[in-house]
Parts: sequence; C-alpha cells; structure tokens
Amino acid sequence: MIRQLPQVLVNQIAAGEVIERPASVVKELIENSLDAGGTRVEVTLELGGTQLIRVHDDGKGMGPEDLSLALAPHATSKIAGAEDLAAIGTLGFRGEALASIGSVARVRITSRPAGESDSGAMIRAEGGVETGPEPCGSPGGTTIEVRDLFFNTPARRKFLRTAGTEYGHCYEAFVRTAMAHPGVHWTLIHNGKTTLDLPAAEPVERCLAILGHDLAGGLLAFESEARPGGAGVRVWGLAGTPDLARPTSRQQYVFVNGRPVRDRSLSHAVREAYRGLLASDKQPVAVVMVEVAAEKVDVNVHPTKSEVRFHEPSAVHGAVLSAIRQVLLGTDLTAPASLARSFRGGMGRRDEGAAVLGWKDAGGSTATDAAEQQEPVRAFVEYFKQMAPSQQKLVLDEVTPPPPPPSPAHAANSSSAASSESSWAGSSGGVSGEAEGGALHDVRAYGRATPILQVHGSYVVTEDDQGLVIVDQHALHERVMYETLLERVLDQGKPLETQRMLMPVTVAMEPSEIELLGSLEPLLTKVGLEIEAIGPRAVAVQAYPSLLVSRGVEAEGFVRSLMDLAAAGRLSGAAGESEEAALHEVLDLMSCKAAVKAGDRLSDEELSSLLAQRERVERSSRCPHGRPTTLRLTLRDLERQFGRT
Repeated sequence: MIRQLPQVLVNQIAAGEVIERPASVVKELIENSLDAGGTRVEVTLELGGTQLIRVHDDGKGMGPEDLSLALAPHATSKIAGAEDLAAIGTLGFRGEALASIGSVARVRITSRPAGESDSGAMIRAEGGVETGPEPCGSPGGTTIEVRDLFFNTPARRKFLRTAGTEYGHCYEAFVRTAMAHPGVHWTLIHNGKTTLDLPAAEPVERCLAILGHDLAGGLLAFESEARPGGAGVRVWGLAGTPDLARPTSRQQYVFVNGRPVRDRSLSHAVREAYRGLLASDKQPVAVVMVEVAAEKVDVNVHPTKSEVRFHEPSAVHGAVLSAIRQVLLGTDLTAPASLARSFRGGMGRRDEGAAVLGWKDAGGSTATDAAEQQEPVRAFVEYFKQMAPSQQKLVLDEVTPPPPPPSPAHAANSSSAASSESSWAGSSGGVSGEAEGGALHDVRAYGRATPILQVHGSYVVTEDDQGLVIVDQHALHERVMYETLLERVLDQGKPLETQRMLMPVTVAMEPSEIELLGSLEPLLTKVGLEIEAIGPRAVAVQAYPSLLVSRGVEAEGFVRSLMDLAAAGRLSGAAGESEEAALHEVLDLMSCKAAVKAGDRLSDEELSSLLAQRERVERSSRCPHGRPTTLRLTLRDLERQFGRT
C-alpha cells in the first residue's frame, strides 16, 4: 500500500541526507549567517557539538513573520523561481536545512532585524514540533541553538564518534568556510574555551592564520585573471613548495565562488601541477580559489552542496593547472640541506669539558647532545680535508665571494674551448650523447672556472652565488632525460628513435599480459618499442629505443617493469588525460633505467655538462619521482657551522 508520509518523517529522511554529524549542522548554520550578510560569526560548541551548537551572527536578522517560516520545509528567501537555480549566488538555497535539523534536535532561534530597536522574537522546535514565535530580548542579528542532536533517532546517534573526533570535523568545516571569507570576523568556542579567533583580514593573511605562519616561507602566491572571450575563470591562491608536502590531502583547500567543494577534476589539476615534484605517497599543500560566473557552475548536484558541475570543466581544470604550474616553474625549488645546531661559543676547552661533565647549554641541551648533532658536519668536513691535493677543489678554511664575470673576449675563448670538448657518449658511467637522451651541452661556465667535485661516485658538489650545492647525480640526470624525452614526444610530436634487434629478445608472459600488451601498442610505438606475440606465453622484442640500447638497459628487464606498471593500472586509459599520464609513466621508467647510477664515476666534462643541464631544464630541483635532486647549504649555514658568526 502506498501512503503519504507525515511531514516530520519526511524531514527526518531529509536530515539523513543533509545532517550526517554535528559538523554538518555547523556548516549549514554558518552558511546561513554569511547569506544574511553577517560580518561577525561566533560558533559555540559543547562536547564536540553533540550537546550544543550555537551560532550567532550580526546579519540582517528576521522579524516574527519570517521567523515563523524559518523551520518550515522548503521555505527560503534566497530563490523565488526555477530561473534562479540557473545562477545561484548564495551558499544556501533549498530551504530544507533548518527544517531537517529541527526534526532531529532541540532547536531555538532568536532574531531581531538589524537597526530595529524593538525586541526580537523566538521560535522553538523539538523533534519537529514547533512553538512560537514569541517576543524576547535579542541582539541584532540571529542566534540559533541546536541541542542534543539525534536525541529522537537513537540509530543515528549511536554512529557519532567521540567528542574529540566530532569536534575535529566541526573545526574543519569552520576553518574551510572562514578561509574563503576573510572579511568576516570568526570565533570558535569549545567547552567554554576560545580555540580560534580570526579577525577580518586580507585573504593571504587569513590563509596563513589557518595554515600556520610557520609555512609562510614555503607558500607561493599565484593568480590567473579571467581571459577576455574565454570561459571567464579567475584562479588565485597559495601553492606550497614540495618540501611542505603531506601524507594526505587534508591541507588542500579548494573553493568555487567562496564555497568549499570536493571536486575530482580540480583535485586532479592540483596534483597534476606538481607532477614530477612529489613522491607518489605525498600530497601538496594548496589553497585554490576559483571564481566563475554563477550561471557557468551548477551547485545543485549534491545534498550537502559540496560538489559542483562546471559548464566548461576543461577550461576550469586548465586554468587551475596552468596557474599553479607557472608559479612552481618560476621558483627555485632547491631543497635546503638540514644541518645540526652549532656549538655556542665555538669548540673551546670549556665545551670539551662540558661534553665530559654533561653540562647543559643555554638551550637546555647537553654538550654531549650537541657533539652528536655536529658529527655529520664534522665528518663531512674531514672527508674533504683528507682528499688528495689535486682533488681539493673546494676551499674549506675561507669563504670568498665569487670571482667577477669574465670579459667578453675571455668568455668567447671559454665558449670556444667548451664547444671543442668531447661529448660524453660511449662511456659506461657517463650520460648518453644522443639528442633524445639528453645530450649535455655546456651552457654555463661550469668546469674549471667553477669548482666541481664528485663524492663517492654518487654526489656532485659545487657552488653557486648562495653557497654550497650538493647534487644527486642519478636524480638530476633522470630529470634531464625525462624532460628531454617529454619535449620530443609531446611538444614536437615525434616518436623516439628506435633500433631493430638483430636477435629479437624473448620475454615470457602470461596470456592475460599478452592481451594487455596489445592494448598498449599506440603508446609503445611512441616510445620506440615494437613487441610481438610469438606464442601463447611469450613475446619477442623486435625493436627497442635507441636510448636504452646505448645506455645498456636490458630489454627483458625493461619490458617486465613496463608490464608491472600496466598490471597496476598505471598505463590504462584510451585518450586525453589518461593517455598523457600513461606516457609520463613510461618516460619516467625509461629515464630511471637509463640515467647514470650511484657509483658511476664521471669525467670533469661530464660533471660540467650535467650541472649545465640543471640550469636549462624545468623542475630540475626534483627527479620525476619527486625526490630532491639538489640540496643547498647557504654561506650563512656554513659560516655558522664553522663558528665564523
């Protein structure tokens, strides 16, 4: 039998979609405060919002007539007709949140229109049963109290977590809305204690107040204005350097027209902007504000209004990706090297005695602790001191300014000499001289004019105008090769050079892998691979990228690694972004296999060329996997470690 449900039950069903936990109530109420024009919003919680949620604002307020409809289902002042849904300019618009909350909690609303001297009015609701409105004293604006959430729906209440967990969700909803509205003074009180007070501020200052001022040095401001005749998308915000990356995306804040949203396309754009700068298990810190005309975005696609649909999603995706990528490309992302704190007062006799006696310095640490912290630096210095005189290309006892730039005539002679040096092709430990593998042409006066030293066959040490630079040779060469290959395949649209195999290499495979390999044929053609099935459980590599041949990368091992990526779903996708992402994965694998390895000894010319390429390629501060290629010890750090300050 079909029956008409009572209104209270209808509201409780709606509450199941809109009101998941106390944080949902906080979100709905503070959005109402903003829509009412509030410039001060105060949120008070008790026991994580499970016992009390009170939101007060100094907005327009309501008179008795409006207040009597505030708890009615689908009653709102924000839209009037169907045409209004095509361009929603407010945070709320459905008129169902207060009715839903009133059906599962004890609610009291007091309000007085701003500027009126008459007393305010109050209305109550308990489990959907309303009383009022009635006159009462009230400050200008509106105060809404929600007590004992889910008191009449035990099945819902038992799913609430601890007070601490629920408060964490309320806090997150609070700060996400506060970040997008810096012109409003926000206050959060929990169990009688003010936990967050955010006076009205400039947008960047508001972001720092929430993210933490300690991150200020690693946050890069970006902005992309709407282009005339385009999709009308303006993007601005803050992008964290790779050093600030987190294990989760919790510190990614994405907003559309002041509304916090979860959008897969925008999240993908943020992540894609950091491609090759972060490890796969890291997420960037970012604040992204997207502004687009109201008629070009649909916010009526999710019960909690946390998802949106763009009329031109590719344009918005591209605007976000481009804005963040440009600021990252224009910034020196070289990671600072961490050094232990130096001794106070140098390495005098008293410090040696203090180490024995366990005396503490002014900072509270024992001298023994300080000695342990100094050990890596002292070992680093001793390593250089013990090297042969011919290898001591760095001066340890003096820090001198860089030499003046050479005269034009001298520069021309140096350039001519550099161009006549042999390339590094052909050595087992060097870098391939093929164009598509990253032929390293010297474009800067590295070499004899600038001291360069290879340490343990793995790291390259040199100097720049800021201090000492330490390079991971494998990571940097991997980045150089990756960017060169990417430019050839994507920008120039050319497949990689290939070499036919005199004796095809046989690789054993399962039938399912052979079928999967067939779907990858267009991708393999681009990177110079030709693989044919020669039986139900084997394939033959008929052609192989020339780069990998010259670098001595075995075909069987490379193909097995390639199939591991395919089996993990990292090469799936037929077209568009997925196809490009798959290409990135394969080129990343090729670069990693072909790059110089730790332990490979490089000649002076090879070292000079590798460092020259560091200045030319994009994102040279990180390898394609996101690991740092370069660390920098500033002159100030060195002087402090040697006790010169």
